[in-house]
Amino acid sequence: MPGSPDYAVIVANRAGLTVGFCVLFLPCRVPFGLVEYIGVDASRRGGSIGSTMMAYALDYASTSGHDTMLFEVESDRAPGAEQRNRQRRQTFYRQLGCRRLDQLAYLLPLETDPPPPPMDLFVWREKESVPVAGAMLREWLTLLYVHVYDGSASHPRIDLMMAPMSDPVALI
Repeated sequence: MPGSPDYAVIVANRAGLTVGFCVLFLPCRVPFGLVEYIGVDASRRGGSIGSTMMAYALDYASTSGHDTMLFEVESDRAPGAEQRNRQRRQTFYRQLGCRRLDQLAYLLPLETDPPPPPMDLFVWREKESVPVAGAMLREWLTLLYVHVYDGSASHPRIDLMMAPMSDPVALI
């Protein structure tokens, strides 16, 4: 990432200390990007650092020509010990104006043991959140798989995710 024109890192500082950061994937050739990671020091959460940083990040993305941003978020629909934290994260993104792609069971292109948790893909748009054309969703997934994860444009998980999707895909 360092030195790549496709990435930006935003850092939040308070009293000379780094208290949060955000990594943005903003490919030069398309008008959408990915908030790849956001983190706030655990002792500082709930104090508006994350929302302030995200407002800045979304404004930065927009002024860089990226009117749509994607967020990979752990699904809150699977029960488990972390469900409350997952619900809190999803609420955070919804408060920013993000909406979840309906019906999409997002599959990270990672081969890990244990496998990645169930994920959702959220969308933020500078303009109103209208449904997403199936071809656009496929383009987003392919770009993420190829340019963020160094995977293949023909990765079978892309077809697996797209198979049950309606066209257009609703944002909920």
